[in-house]
Amino acid sequence: MTYIDNFRTKSAPEARRVVVQRLNPTVVNFETRTLCNSTCSFCPVSIQNETRQDESMSGSLFEKVCKDLAEKSFSGILSFQLNNEPLIDKNLLKHIETAQTLLPECRKKITTNGIKLTLDFAKNLVDQGISILLVDNYSDSREQKLRLMNIEDELRREYPDLLVKIQYDRSINENLNTRGGRKKVVESYAHPKQATMGNIETSLEDANDKINYPCYRPFSSLTVTSDGSIGLCCYDVYFELNIGNAYGGNVIDTWHNAVADKIRNELLNGNRSFSAVCGSCNAEYLNDFDLKKMGLSKLERERL
Repeated sequence: MTYIDNFRTKSAPEARRVVVQRLNPTVVNFETRTLCNSTCSFCPVSIQNETRQDESMSGSLFEKVCKDLAEKSFSGILSFQLNNEPLIDKNLLKHIETAQTLLPECRKKITTNGIKLTLDFAKNLVDQGISILLVDNYSDSREQKLRLMNIEDELRREYPDLLVKIQYDRSINENLNTRGGRKKVVESYAHPKQATMGNIETSLEDANDKINYPCYRPFSSLTVTSDGSIGLCCYDVYFELNIGNAYGGNVIDTWHNAVADKIRNELLNGNRSFSAVCGSCNAEYLNDFDLKKMGLSKLERERL
């Protein structure tokens, strides 16, 4: 079954239900600090590519968003990263504590490149409330791989309920996709026939192709960055499709405003040309892609 067939039969009905019934997002992504500490060539915000100012989210704004979510009975996944490295935010543990207090039923997730991850830090994260820990190891260093393997083994032993997943075969020179049009895949780091984020095979020739496929991401994802800007997709790095600000009304109401629904309608109909971000993006997302990537079981995905 093709991506289009899958979307029409599985994702489109759920997408319409999200809009009509004003359902909550599945995942809320916080970018509590706009900075990364890696040099991944495919990423528009890696150390050598970053153009944004280094800004951190205030504790009061983070708390306000959590209260908004609690008011709307949000019970999905709180994710403490977007286009940044969460472990370099000195306020991270405090934010997790706040989220655990205000949204105890939500699963809290960290995705990190692992550079700053130690066993003690990982234990602190879990003790504060993190229940999903994903590590994308972009280093080719054998020492780094062994270090992360030891951390993973110890966490699995001490925290059997923790969902921990470390991907050891990532690379700072991956050929993924155009990431919302903000990063062109170039020959110097293209990996022919490497699986893309959309689980299709690609080569340099088609890695930069523009596609007019529907996309489910704005029907499941709510993103908030350090200044309160609200978006619908992690690939909208600079929040060009800004649908509002968390300093305004309830963030869930903003997520369902007319601006957001217009974006969803365009993407539901397979029209990505309405914006520079979506029009230059060739990522493919079905309604359960992100949850599968986290390693959640089918039953766990259905509960969200």
